[in-house]
Amino acid sequence: MIARLFGKYLLYNVHAGEEKCIFNLVPPNENEKTISLKSNNFEHDGFMPQKCAGLGVGDDISPHLSWSDLPEGTKEIILACEDVDAPVWVPILHASAVGIKPSIKEIPEGALNVGEKSSGKIEDMFIGVCNFRNIHGYIGPRPLNGHGKHRYIFEIYALSEPSGINQEKFTKDQLISSMKSKVIGRGRLDGFYIQE
Repeated sequence: MIARLFGKYLLYNVHAGEEKCIFNLVPPNENEKTISLKSNNFEHDGFMPQKCAGLGVGDDISPHLSWSDLPEGTKEIILACEDVDAPVWVPILHASAVGIKPSIKEIPEGALNVGEKSSGKIEDMFIGVCNFRNIHGYIGPRPLNGHGKHRYIFEIYALSEPSGINQEKFTKDQLISSMKSKVIGRGRLDGFYIQE
């Protein structure tokens, strides 16, 4: 009840903002290509299924992701997911992964999870931590009750050089630093989740 009051009345108009997400913090390079990012679990601007929602709401399973139109010269692929409607100062990073080879075209459900929920481990892929409570691996949507519809931006980046990150549990700041001046392509897939 108290959480719903916060979400519906006190924090309803408070949102981190899309301008603070990685997609906008890493400036585009000249002649950057657009990558097509899709999921078998939801359409762009569609609602994410409950199985991809966070614990207490859903099964907390990361969605399937697939991509095409990688630019020539791609040396590494990076994935990230952020909630730009979280009622905090910056978008919450719900997942991140580096070290994905350009020969990979998709990852299955659960590939961004760690522990028991992990499935379809991708060779050489490293998974980062959420910038909210420093939890390692995918954290599914679980918006504040009554806060309205939250947008979750799944992002893909093609790098012209390796990121240089070669360990698990890297942070959002490390991720952003590793990409600057290396991005030659990017794409996004937006999904929504709401908790009344």
